[in-house]
Amino acid sequence: MVRVCSLPVITDADTGYGDATSVHANVRLLEAAGAAAIQIEDQVWPKRCGHMVGKEVIDADAAVRKIASAVAARRHPETLIIARTDALHPLGLEEALTRARRFHDVGADVVFVDAPESVDHLRRIGSTVPGTLMANMSEGGRTPLLGAEELGALGFKIIIYPTAALRVASQHIQQFFADLREAGNSDLWHARMDSLDELNALVGLDRYLALDAAFAG
Repeated sequence: MVRVCSLPVITDADTGYGDATSVHANVRLLEAAGAAAIQIEDQVWPKRCGHMVGKEVIDADAAVRKIASAVAARRHPETLIIARTDALHPLGLEEALTRARRFHDVGADVVFVDAPESVDHLRRIGSTVPGTLMANMSEGGRTPLLGAEELGALGFKIIIYPTAALRVASQHIQQFFADLREAGNSDLWHARMDSLDELNALVGLDRYLALDAAFAG
């Protein structure tokens, strides 16, 4: 993804895949691969989606050690460590806020309390957790869907839409194949798809052809 993208890439490293030592090693690997930001959370492994029921989190001290390890592991100060807590649902808002503040205190660049269940939760997070805050707008999830201006006013500076594009693509792909099966052709979709030239431009075909010509014969 980093190779073909000119924008900073946020990498979700889940729980860091082990203890603080594993977190250190995996942050090094992801940073070397080009990740601009690396997210580590405090769930028990195997983890669940942040908006599902039945989540469990590890001990708070162990979670703080993992975030501190992630911060210490990075080689470049511009690599951001995002510290996420899933403690709100299993342990309550106050525990989630305490963990978020502790993550900030050990050097997390961005703090993320996942799955707040009301605007009041969002307001409490924004007013009591220091540093740069991230919000997750997961359509159909536990958190109220607010716009960028509303979230900004509550104190959030980064907003993610983690599965939105995937779900849009899924629905359109299913509808395309349903229409193709019924009509026996793709005529209904011609105006809604890239032309062949547009697709070739998207994947950079001209650059590859130029390279081929430059080294031919």
